[in-house]
Amino acid sequence: MASYLERQARRRAGAARASLMLAMAGVPVPVGKTNDPRPLYVSRALRNAGPLRRWALGVGLPNVEPESEMHVTIAYSRAPVRWLDMGATWTEEVHVPGGGPRTIERLGPEGRTVALGFVSADLTCRHEDLRERGASWDWPSYLAHVTIAKDVPESFDASALTPYTGRLIFGPEIFEAIEESGKVDK
Repeated sequence: MASYLERQARRRAGAARASLMLAMAGVPVPVGKTNDPRPLYVSRALRNAGPLRRWALGVGLPNVEPESEMHVTIAYSRAPVRWLDMGATWTEEVHVPGGGPRTIERLGPEGRTVALGFVSADLTCRHEDLRERGASWDWPSYLAHVTIAKDVPESFDASALTPYTGRLIFGPEIFEAIEESGKVDK
């Protein structure tokens, strides 16, 4: 049985195809408020978060995120953009095979977030595509990563961990608004 996110992705894809067909036929497609420029957050949920979470708990990482919160961020654009101008990805899922280069990183202004960094040409290319279409990015470079834990004390030596090497499967892109406070409007 398809999950809620899968069903929503199929509905959005069907609506996008219908709008494209109407536009190609010369039929005006009303855009409405949804295409007004606004800040944009794009992510993909980690569909197989269980093994990563079990690994994190097994190595003693404190404050591990729930499986439902594990995801990869593709864009966090404080600059308002027209969402429909951001294009669409061609893949419903992104698979990152097991192994390959992986890192454990401390992120955030105070370094209290611990994340698994990894390489994915699909995610990096999509991030660059969104940037070329007008999305902003507040960091010097893009590192595909999954936040594993938050509020990790400085005393925990994350650099001593051997990174998780299992396969990662990410679901469809999720577009969400960013509130003025900087939080994602869910």
